[in-house]
Amino acid sequence: MDIPKLDVSRIAESLSSGKPAPTAYDQGDGPVRHMDGSVLSRPIDLPRKKLPIALGFAALAAVIGIVLAMNVLGSTTHAAQRAAATVEQNLARDVSLDLPALSGYAGMDAAGMKAAVDGLGLTIYALSDEDAIASGTLDVVKLPSDVSLEEAALFYAQGVGNLNASDAALLLNGSWRLQFDSSDGFNLSLRYADFDSGNLDAAVEAAIQAQGFDSASATQLEVDEVGNSFRSGTFDANGATYNWRVSAIALSEVYDIAGLPDTAIYLGVRVTAA
Repeated sequence: MDIPKLDVSRIAESLSSGKPAPTAYDQGDGPVRHMDGSVLSRPIDLPRKKLPIALGFAALAAVIGIVLAMNVLGSTTHAAQRAAATVEQNLARDVSLDLPALSGYAGMDAAGMKAAVDGLGLTIYALSDEDAIASGTLDVVKLPSDVSLEEAALFYAQGVGNLNASDAALLLNGSWRLQFDSSDGFNLSLRYADFDSGNLDAAVEAAIQAQGFDSASATQLEVDEVGNSFRSGTFDANGATYNWRVSAIALSEVYDIAGLPDTAIYLGVRVTAA
């Protein structure tokens, strides 16, 4: 191996100019030479005269951080408070459910039910088209009196489960959904949210009374395999016997929407041919 030669003239020239030699080596053992690393061993402590400046910058950064954090937290808290207040306002609106009595639709076909619903004089949003109605199925939503058809279209385009609490409270408070399917006999259902009853038992009893079903002859409150609390019974209409069932479950089990009341109940009323 060739041993690098030390260029004394270049080192002397560098020393005289005050600049370090471009290739300054420390002599190692044997033929191996190492670059001069003495500069790395100098102290890395901050000079005392610069310490107050550094502390001042650190204090300024801390103050800025605290101010920004307070602004962010304050905005988040105020936004949450405003959202909660809007939910309360939407639930306190003077809107009526105007529930239809399902026994009055017993024996009707889809077209007859659609005509009967339209005759109620309520704001109705149809989710089923004319072809579906002609084939024996019906899906309509009665809207709250202060929600337009255009707003309802936007809400259902998003999906009720994807709405925020404020919009969900606006739509669900004062609305119901009526669905009918004749493909396997008479199968009629009514679904809506109950924000007033406060518990499942009371919600079921209120629904039974609203439908005019005979509570005295109905079954006792039971719980089915998916967690619905329900009561059931029968009624006669137009020379035929029909089964009814009223079930209730927490609204949070149906729609995962944070911000709605924990006491909100989702009701289902079903009528089928016996």
